[in-house]
Amino acid sequence: MSVMASAPPGTSLDVTDSIANAMVDSIRTVIDPGDLAHTSMTVGRGAGISAVFGADASNRIDLTFYFAPEKDLTRPMDDYQAPVREILDAIPGLTYTMTTGINLAAGDPIQIALYESNLHELRVKGELVEQALARIPGTIDRSSSLDEWVDLMRFTPDPAVMSQRGVNPAALAAELTIGIMGLDASTYYEGDEDVNIHLSFDDRAVSSRERILGLPVSGAPLESWGTLHTDAVPNMIWHRDRSRGVMVSCGIEGRALGDVGKDVCAMMDTLDLGGSRWELLGTIPEQKESFSSMAIAIGAAIFLVYLVMAVQFESLKEPFLLIFEIPMAMIGVILVHALTGMTLGLTSLVGILMLAGLVVNNGILLVDFANQEMRAHGLSPAEAMLDAGRKRLRPILMTAGTTVFALLPLALMSTGSSGLWSPMARTVVGGMVVATPLTLLVLPVMYVVMAGRRSRGKGADDV
Repeated sequence: MSVMASAPPGTSLDVTDSIANAMVDSIRTVIDPGDLAHTSMTVGRGAGISAVFGADASNRIDLTFYFAPEKDLTRPMDDYQAPVREILDAIPGLTYTMTTGINLAAGDPIQIALYESNLHELRVKGELVEQALARIPGTIDRSSSLDEWVDLMRFTPDPAVMSQRGVNPAALAAELTIGIMGLDASTYYEGDEDVNIHLSFDDRAVSSRERILGLPVSGAPLESWGTLHTDAVPNMIWHRDRSRGVMVSCGIEGRALGDVGKDVCAMMDTLDLGGSRWELLGTIPEQKESFSSMAIAIGAAIFLVYLVMAVQFESLKEPFLLIFEIPMAMIGVILVHALTGMTLGLTSLVGILMLAGLVVNNGILLVDFANQEMRAHGLSPAEAMLDAGRKRLRPILMTAGTTVFALLPLALMSTGSSGLWSPMARTVVGGMVVATPLTLLVLPVMYVVMAGRRSRGKGADDV
């Protein structure tokens, strides 16, 4: 479980460290003993002047909680999300995102890009979209690329003072830069050891705006040389295709991605954005593209299965009997999704693709054996199919049973990396369980009816 959090901009490293330790202590109290293996914490990425200017530094917190192996957990890791979020939500001024398990997607699943040239208009519209997202059930960890604004300090020298004291702006800027950023002045050699000598102001001298104004520059305090302005600027400006924009994103929990995506599209169509252009990014458009590709793959698989059977049976009609098993398997797919509360995702479509090649095997056993019986012993279609049912029942049940029982452990898992592929296993199991008995009941009837029509058609041709 990973938590990436930010304290309010300008928070010192010591304060951020205290907040991070309090977060870890509080989160540990809601995790059952033995479930947590160890934790990793990174606080801040800098200090001193970075924190004063609000850079991406001392207010950052990265936490990672490593859990015990899934089989040793007292409850699934996902069950800890709600209590952990309650702890994080109770910390004033803290913004955070949290992820658990394996995250294969790049970024949040819901991403809305809003384009506008004016930066402050972008901020207002981004906040409007963020507030609207909060009203959609199932959205969590809402954030905007313009959520974090920092203070930019800009010093403007007074030309009259500069002229009176005979100092040019470049010399003033160079001295101030060296004092704040530091200068590698020399190297001290002691035996075989080289020691770099770095000169700069002490961190305490630049720990606040007032102390910066009091810095000695060319023999006088900085405030005597001009005016120090403070402006709010975004910590990051997001662009796409050279267009300035704001990225508003969120995660989802408790609802299907497709359902949340429909609500988001409906929300964006009704929001008054002043004519600003927007587009939906993230997992939703990728999912639509994947679904289209999988639909083509399933259609191609069915067509190839038909061609193989047409060659095998030397008939263009009999393969349709076997292709009809795929709709029968879809009954099981629909039932298993309805009973388990699953949504039709990409892994479920992979299961349907597998079913297209699996369920026809049972029909091939029946139809091929019945055809052999009719040719070898001159049996009627009904007699041949009854004989095929008696002699091919055990192979059919064994074939279906081995497939179902092999996938059953994966189908029953719902957490961790195994849970990622459990929809595929459930889809195949549901399709096989329903298609197998229907094959034994429906396919013989259809075979006899088709054979009867074929014989009547031949009789009419003879007359």
